[in-house]
Amino acid sequence: VTHRFISAAIYRNTNAGAVLPTNLASLTNLRNLSIQFDNAAITFPALTLTGNLSAIAGGIISQSGALTVAGTSSFSAGSNAIDLTTNGASNSFTGAITLSNSGANAVTLTNNRATLLAASSVGNNLSIISYGAISQSGALTVPGTSSFSAGSNTIDLTTNGASNSFTGAIT
Repeated sequence: VTHRFISAAIYRNTNAGAVLPTNLASLTNLRNLSIQFDNAAITFPALTLTGNLSAIAGGIISQSGALTVAGTSSFSAGSNAIDLTTNGASNSFTGAITLSNSGANAVTLTNNRATLLAASSVGNNLSIISYGAISQSGALTVPGTSSFSAGSNTIDLTTNGASNSFTGAIT
């Protein structure tokens, strides 16, 4: 069975040993992807979407290949870390990015273009490296330290400034 012409996919698995299908990169017309692993981590292989990505994990969210998402991206890892820096310089998140986790777990993300952060609440530290400007469309809640790096590009976190909650040091 070939799945080359699937435009949207939803994967949900409640097993602790859940893993993503190995053929995601072969789905060349994949527009939207929603993944929910209730009791397992999600490790993304290289993946290109022309639409949106939604990932909910009962474990760490990480990557082994570059992620390219033309639409919005949402990552929720419960009481686990989110690490989207492994292939960071190759990641390309075009739309707004929502990040959510809890507990003493960090969230790290690297994007090879301008980065738009949607309303996000992280459990501990937040680190964003962007090869373009960094801006926001929703309030950011970070109880730990916050690090934003945009090279020679602007960092504008004033759009929802009064609603932002940065407790730790900001660099």
